Amino acid sequence: MAALLAFYSIKGGSGKTTLAFNMAERAASAGARVILLDCDYQEASLSLAMARQEFLGECWPVRRCEVNLAGAGFVRSLSDGGRYDLVICDLPRSRSMMLGGVLSAMDLVLAPVGVGAINVVAASGLLDLVQGLRAPAPTAFVLNGFPRGRPRVDALIEEIESRGGEVCPAAVQGRVAHLDMFYDGKGVCEKSPGSPAALEMDGLWRWTARRLGLDAFVPAGG
Repeated sequence: MAALLAFYSIKGGSGKTTLAFNMAERAASAGARVILLDCDYQEASLSLAMARQEFLGECWPVRRCEVNLAGAGFVRSLSDGGRYDLVICDLPRSRSMMLGGVLSAMDLVLAPVGVGAINVVAASGLLDLVQGLRAPAPTAFVLNGFPRGRPRVDALIEEIESRGGEVCPAAVQGRVAHLDMFYDGKGVCEKSPGSPAALEMDGLWRWTARRLGLDAFVPAGG
């Protein structure tokens, strides 16, 4: 049975597609059979996959998936089909309860969030939606693109945890390397191995893989 992982935010520009695509690259690099489902109407993951196919001649499966009952059934069929170790869903920015069926199916939802008042409101709204599901999905917030000012970061973490949310210990800074990915579909760990961006993304993959029980795909020494 494949592990089900979603990247979700109700705020645009949170970086969920960047994280989803890099997590797919890390999973594939570690030998996992991974499929990335682009559920967002902007189809950014599909665009990245086409760029990768054009420049590198290969890419793990990336498919379009609607956010509705049929889409939720498709996700579950992939989980039970035995073809994949990991199914990643890049979900649309929305508060729609139509997301409920897909979110409830997830083994883990990662919600990228930045620092600032708007992001606090967005994080609270996301928690309300996820916790209000009939079958709430385990959700962890990923500090993404945050500034170096620790007081603001600590305040955001305190706000999330006070609402019963979880903050992933692996954070990601906003770096130019993430923007470069959109030119050729390479993950930051491929493009700039050993760089700060690569180390952050590798740390996020290690934490996520362990959380999902995919320890076999965590590189030795991690």
